[in-house]
Amino acid sequence: MVTYDGAWWSVVELPRSAPALSLFVDGKDRIDVGSVDDFGVLEPDAQGNLHYRSLLQTLPPAQRASLGEFDYVIADGAGLVFVSQKIVVAWNGRTSKVLLDAREHPAPHRPFFSRGKLLFGTRDGLQDLGGGKSFAGRRVDAVTDTFVNVRDVGLFTRDGKAVAGSGAAWIKGKLVMDSCTLRDGRSVFTTLRDGVAIIDAAGNLDTVINREAGLPEALAYAAREDREGSLWIVHDLGMTRVDLASPLTVIDSRSGLRGSTHDVLRHGGRLYAASSHGLFAIDDRVAAIAGVDSPWCIVPVDDELLVGTDAGAYRIRGNEKPRRIAGTEQLLIYAIAVAPGDRNLVYLGLTDGLGLLRRNGEGWRYAGLAPHGKAYVRTFLEQGGALWCGTSYDGALRIDRDGSMHPFGGGDLTPFLIGNRVVFTTGEGGGRFLQLGPSPGLRPPSPPGGGRGAGGEGLVADPLLGGTRAPGRWDTAAADAAGNVWINTAPPSVIRKLANGRYELAARSPISMPAGDIETMRLDEDGTILIAGDHGLFRISPAAAQRIAPPPAPVIRRITRGNGRMLFGGYGAAHAVELPHAFQRLRIEVGPASFLPGVRYQYRLDPIDEAWSEWRDEPLLEYTNLGEGSYTFRVRARGASGETGPETTWRFAVLPPWYRTAWAIALWLLVAAGLVALLVRMRTRALYVQAEKLRLRVGEQTVALTEANARLAQLAVSDALTGIPNRREFERVLEVEWERALRHDEPLALVLLDLDHFKLLNDTHGHPAGDECLRRIGQLLAETIRTSGDVAARYGGEEFALLLPSTDTASAEVVAERLRNLIERLGIHNVTASFGVAAMIPARLGDPASLVAAADRALYAAKRAGRNCVRVEGDDPIAESYGSA
Repeated sequence: MVTYDGAWWSVVELPRSAPALSLFVDGKDRIDVGSVDDFGVLEPDAQGNLHYRSLLQTLPPAQRASLGEFDYVIADGAGLVFVSQKIVVAWNGRTSKVLLDAREHPAPHRPFFSRGKLLFGTRDGLQDLGGGKSFAGRRVDAVTDTFVNVRDVGLFTRDGKAVAGSGAAWIKGKLVMDSCTLRDGRSVFTTLRDGVAIIDAAGNLDTVINREAGLPEALAYAAREDREGSLWIVHDLGMTRVDLASPLTVIDSRSGLRGSTHDVLRHGGRLYAASSHGLFAIDDRVAAIAGVDSPWCIVPVDDELLVGTDAGAYRIRGNEKPRRIAGTEQLLIYAIAVAPGDRNLVYLGLTDGLGLLRRNGEGWRYAGLAPHGKAYVRTFLEQGGALWCGTSYDGALRIDRDGSMHPFGGGDLTPFLIGNRVVFTTGEGGGRFLQLGPSPGLRPPSPPGGGRGAGGEGLVADPLLGGTRAPGRWDTAAADAAGNVWINTAPPSVIRKLANGRYELAARSPISMPAGDIETMRLDEDGTILIAGDHGLFRISPAAAQRIAPPPAPVIRRITRGNGRMLFGGYGAAHAVELPHAFQRLRIEVGPASFLPGVRYQYRLDPIDEAWSEWRDEPLLEYTNLGEGSYTFRVRARGASGETGPETTWRFAVLPPWYRTAWAIALWLLVAAGLVALLVRMRTRALYVQAEKLRLRVGEQTVALTEANARLAQLAVSDALTGIPNRREFERVLEVEWERALRHDEPLALVLLDLDHFKLLNDTHGHPAGDECLRRIGQLLAETIRTSGDVAARYGGEEFALLLPSTDTASAEVVAERLRNLIERLGIHNVTASFGVAAMIPARLGDPASLVAAADRALYAAKRAGRNCVRVEGDDPIAESYGSA
């Protein structure tokens, strides 16, 4: 037998390696097992290890032989029933009783417990051991609380009436292997060749789980529902878990939708998806629309669809073949929208601005670029008679009905709608919600000369959503029909709307889905959220926002010490234990008791730990070198939604070593008292003199060693020529300040300066003059950079570095300009310096090397600009042109 707790698989062998043919968990920490010519229970002992106990002795001796293979264990309400082809035995927990003995004439008996009755399906009907027979002359393959399946005939109600629903039509003629009833009343049937069918109480087909739906093998033996609403299907290639309670529908390559999905919308009752592999129409199946390559966006205009692609715009009318609009062949179109108030005008989001399509009696034509438009518009939103546009790099734009355009903000901005309110999202700072308001606070950086909307408005933190926290980076959002806000973390998270109209402070992930990077989130007309991502198209029902539930308390799966000695085997409750002082190592394995993905663990050991540990993926923890005392081990789990479940505890104690036991301490005290009395008289004076000499000698050596260490420490971190910190010390401080800025979400600035034409100074005046110049520059930096935390260091050769914590780009640029002035005024053989400035918030990037690289690029920009100047990262027009190309 194998067991699984969500993290660990383990094997339990029966005596004599007998096979476990059937299993049942009876709710009393016992696992009931049917084997060959034997049946019994696996029960935990005090150490949590399972032991098999045969129940053969509960039968009379004459009935214990040749019992056959017990293929079924089933509960009948009063106890358990073990069923083989030869015998049926009922066990009530104390005694056993033979219900049916057919050893002389074996016949297959398939048990079903339904509506309080124990039934047996045979080749000749359905037999009730406590009553008569029904469905005489027919072979019954399955019984649920609602239906009876008769082989080659179909579904019937329990009173024998034929069922006429679509589920009955599907299952007719298929060989049913097993069945079960779900908690919501639906019936599940597994089949020999066609997977698994779920049929509702009216007999209609609800779901088919087969190869097309992702089931690895169509031969399904059995299916059972767990407490989390998942269906476990046993098939010819193993086992598969299906999350029936999931509010998620996946449409991907298994359904025919190939590639990364960029956009999705509903038109004429059908879903249309634009993917990297083409345009697809989705209703009861997925169909590719030929003639449209690499589409990015879709918009309906009256009875037409307009599609933006890598190679122009296409129009599709009904079932006609897509036609490309003349003049757009060279356009890469990221977004497309109808102008407010004019359905004969369409805006196109292009790489170099806003394109225009106009419609007249002859159709659509390209009308060039709109004046004052922005490039890289990726999102359009019509609201309040205006068209709101969000770009990838240059803020947002509002287009009024008269065609006037009002730019505002900077960086990446995406508009979305909450009720009648337009809210903007940005990836700045990991993801934020903004809105137009009178205050400039908290808006993203704006380009020179821009950043304000019409009427002097700026972008400010949204009053309802501005303070929410998310479990990851995001930049796009959508609101569902209930007003809950979904954001494109991985997996997507939801910020639930409260009854008072406000929102929860933390976004949570109620589902786990392999969406990858999510490009588009839309509200469908039925209230579901449509998500277009790297791995296909996903539909999330509004019920998902209410499905956030904490995981159950984790189970302690196994406890071992030393070289593997078992303390607890994982079954039943873990009892308190006492460990010897030299136990070496304690390993505690835990299981989530949940089969949903995304479970993480947090640990705490009282009284050592003052707080819970960081959340970890590993379902185990090891302790070594624990001192004597009493301890309480605590563990709790957190699901993918971010909800924390109840904790599980286990208490243990570490005994003191033998020499600190009560009797040993008493003995030590007696011996010590005698020795002290003897030695005090003989050695008091000698020890005093010796101790005094030793104290003086140690004091002298300690002073000398301290002075030597101080000198060595100073030499190790200082530049020998200039006396300021060297590059090694600079890199150490950079790592420390990076981590500090990451914790406090503060900016960190770096200035790199390089002396201009320094080689010419060495060649003209000699290296001593060059060394003197470097010393004076280093002295100037040391005297100028005195703010606590700021560091000036010699970076190498004639290059120096300034590290400025809690400093943004503008402030660092001021410091650099002041130093450039001072160096120029020194007048050391007309030596000047070029400066490169960079600043960033570490939470947005990967490591300190990216800050150094940014400052280095700015330094090279200063060199290219003619030297003796200051340049900030991003100011180099040559580099920007190269990056745009």
